Amino acid sequence: MIENDVAMTSTLAVYEISVPGRGPIDERIYDILAPEIAAEVREIAQVRRNATLDSGIGIHPDVYQKALEYEYAFVQAGGTLAAGVDPTGYGAAPPGYGDQKNYELLLEAGFTPAEVVQIMSANGARVLGIDDETGTIEIGKVADLVVLEGDPEADGHIRETRIVFKGGVGWDAPKLIDSIRGIVGIR
Repeated sequence: MIENDVAMTSTLAVYEISVPGRGPIDERIYDILAPEIAAEVREIAQVRRNATLDSGIGIHPDVYQKALEYEYAFVQAGGTLAAGVDPTGYGAAPPGYGDQKNYELLLEAGFTPAEVVQIMSANGARVLGIDDETGTIEIGKVADLVVLEGDPEADGHIRETRIVFKGGVGWDAPKLIDSIRGIVGIR
């Protein structure tokens, strides 16, 4: 992949959900899901929480740890890593919240906060072929970025989003969340 400049996209938040013994799903996710989807996700999450390592349910923690190590090694060897979410119909890693979880999981994999920001922004734009328009903060580029409260390097998370800029227009993040509360996952 590295020799042929083939990028890889990390979707750790999607897989982490299926690993017995990992932390619970972020409660904020249940708030935005449609009630029937939230109920399904809670049921699946309960099965995962109660699974034993020898039950064959989910992804074994050792396999998941190897995925973390692989992504880190891939970048250290010169590979281009981007990150995103792929809700796969399950609903527990929706865009936004799933991306915030990916940030935390990439830190767990060994990346620095600055490296994770690059993976999730500049690298993503490069992989999509739009890095001349967005992905980094530069004069002449479209302002697609978030304004956070707190210090991601100190806190280890990017959960306190205040403003989302898309196409150069700023949106109040809490109001955006309120506008989708209880409807995500409706087809």
